[in-house]
Amino acid sequence: MNLRKNKIVFKFISSMLVSMLTLNTISAGCLCDRVITACAYETGSARVNTPSGVKVRDNPNGSVISASPNGTEFYVERIDGEWGYTSSIGGWRNDDWVVSSGWVNMNYIEVTNPEPAHISYDNGYVAGRYMVDTPSGVRVRSEAGGGSVLSASPNGTYCDITAVSGNWGYTPSIGGWRNDDWVDKAGWIPLQYCTLIEPVTTPPTTTITTTTTTTTTTTTITTTTTTTTAAVTAVAPVETTTETNISVTGSPFDINKDTWSFANTKKVFFPPKINDKYLDMLYSNLKPVDIKNVQILKDNLYNKFGGVCYGMSVLDVLYKCGYLNPSDYTENAHTLREINKPDDDDVESLIIYYYLLQATGDSQFQKNKYIMASSRKETMKNIMNTLIKKASETSETNIPVVLNYGWEDDNKKGWAHSVVAYGVEYGSWSIAPEYDARILIYDCAKTSFSDDTCMYFKTDTLEWYIPYKELKYDASAPKCYAKILLVNNDPEFLNRYGCLNKDGQDNADIYADEEFNPEIEVNTRSLSIRKTGDDDTYAINSTEMEEDEEIFSSFGYASGDSDSVYNYFMTDSRSGYSAMSSIDEKLDIKMRYKDELADVKADSAHKITFLPDHTISVSGYNTDYSIDLTLNYEQCSLPWYEIRIDGYTDSDIAVEQAENGFILCGNLRDTIKVTANNTYSGQTVCSKDISEYDSVCITTSNKYGQALDILADKDKDGIYETSVISNVCGDVNGDGCIDVFDMIIARKYLFGEETIADLYNLDMNLSGDIKIADLVMLQKYIMNE
Repeated sequence: MNLRKNKIVFKFISSMLVSMLTLNTISAGCLCDRVITACAYETGSARVNTPSGVKVRDNPNGSVISASPNGTEFYVERIDGEWGYTSSIGGWRNDDWVVSSGWVNMNYIEVTNPEPAHISYDNGYVAGRYMVDTPSGVRVRSEAGGGSVLSASPNGTYCDITAVSGNWGYTPSIGGWRNDDWVDKAGWIPLQYCTLIEPVTTPPTTTITTTTTTTTTTTTITTTTTTTTAAVTAVAPVETTTETNISVTGSPFDINKDTWSFANTKKVFFPPKINDKYLDMLYSNLKPVDIKNVQILKDNLYNKFGGVCYGMSVLDVLYKCGYLNPSDYTENAHTLREINKPDDDDVESLIIYYYLLQATGDSQFQKNKYIMASSRKETMKNIMNTLIKKASETSETNIPVVLNYGWEDDNKKGWAHSVVAYGVEYGSWSIAPEYDARILIYDCAKTSFSDDTCMYFKTDTLEWYIPYKELKYDASAPKCYAKILLVNNDPEFLNRYGCLNKDGQDNADIYADEEFNPEIEVNTRSLSIRKTGDDDTYAINSTEMEEDEEIFSSFGYASGDSDSVYNYFMTDSRSGYSAMSSIDEKLDIKMRYKDELADVKADSAHKITFLPDHTISVSGYNTDYSIDLTLNYEQCSLPWYEIRIDGYTDSDIAVEQAENGFILCGNLRDTIKVTANNTYSGQTVCSKDISEYDSVCITTSNKYGQALDILADKDKDGIYETSVISNVCGDVNGDGCIDVFDMIIARKYLFGEETIADLYNLDMNLSGDIKIADLVMLQKYIMNE
């Protein structure tokens, strides 16, 4: 019996009952045109459900290929006894994360979404439009009932069936994977794993009524149609052609030349990587706050790959604008389509480079404007009109449009996606019969044009629908869950901080004169976000805000797992904001102003406040805290742009910027640790016991050159003059040990080959200068002389 064909699972009390039921089913003959099989384990979406993880083997009880940790998600395609087969499961092999095909023991697996039951009939199928409707996809074969495998089409793939043989349907073209390439193949697929969208019993003709007042170009499209008959034996397709005129605005974009030859999938990009050449180039183009946000987004991409659609879509537009030369990446390539898939390190690095640009301040500003607009239904028409206009003008400008759209529920869980819009059509389509127009879309999740990726809309209400994502904007719904997050075809914006150059770009801020929306990220939804006055009094509660002071929900793509992180952005960049809790609890809050990024953690606190003058306060009870503040170059008076303070307080503390550094004040206890970093160097110092002081100044000292220092106002005259650094002579690398590694680093520093984390600790003779004499003393100490 064919285990693959049978999707209904019965649970029996004993194996005897299984045998009896199977025999009775066969002998009765009442199910002559369908087959049902009992199975102890299920196929479907699954995850590893054991703390020690599972081993992936080449065969049941075979050799180990890799080891997948607890929580790894994958898809079980078929069952053999207690073993399940999967064609793509992530796991560790040596020190590398790999995606493998193999077998796992189902006793350690939780099937989270079993594959739905299918009853396969031997007749009744007709020609027509079908969609693959099984999570594991289908294989395209050379013959009905078997034959060699030509490709594998994933769930959701559409195709036209022109001939039927039993349960098998012939399609002249269906997209699918062959090795690592996306290809279109003609062949046979099992129809029991597909859903009929629209039957076709006569040769189809195409009639599209067009009405438009915009300037249009008439394109003659030759459509291949086929006369088919449902039969038990294979019927070869008989092709005829008809010509239909379709009114199209725009569309110089060639889907067969101006798009990538590979798709935005884990199969291509996992694990993702950007090489040092491109990463160094990116960091050299960014300000410190943007570098910090790019690092957050990069870590999130590496830890939980969600796709690089933004990078691929932006590069599509830049290619059409003349920024990207295909032959620079693949020899003799003349079109984007001819660039090799990301086996080439530079190709993948280029795509991820532009993907990471969405974490920069300019992109954040643009995204926040669209989120704010999409959250208000009265402005959605304005956004759609902008999109329709830009897409329809593609024929004149030769510039397609980057379109970001997404969905989010009341619990702030959702997703976002980037595509390329390149034309507008008016007519009717069976896939979206309620809509009378559509925006043509190239979606990098696929390598060829597909009707289901287009954005269908109503010309009167401008409501829209994307079948591929089952995303619909309904104007009558009480809330906008479907959102448009970006509509942009400005190459200067899309190439902001980019590595592709054309006509000598100006690196000035695009939105320097516009107000930036502050954005706050919290670790719990129980917090109240409150706007503060100049004296930190509560001006407005988040539940009572006026319209122009509203706090909007953000998609927060750079913030990690949406189950534990919540993002909001505000419309007033001149105000401060407090994250408030009714009790002392663990708080993890990030705040972003245009030139500042602050990350504050406290083990037990009820309020954290941020002011736009870089003042941060923490109110709590007996709490360990850390304040990590990153400022752009012109905002920081120190040679380092990131300052982190770790300490402990039994009530509250605050850090504020001073002329020559930062003042930490409040109920200081014991010691603090201060770390200063930038892209090139850094230092870490610790204080002595500072409990007798109300405040200390974190600054630089000319002693030892530009060294990090902590000063106290010992005589209470308002001047910070006394260093309270607690140095350990000889511990140059700050690891708590004095050994040969400290001597190696000290020697390199004295010869100008390396920076040092703690200059104070190299001043062995406490002279105030660091010279060869200090190295000699350190060497003697290590050698017990």
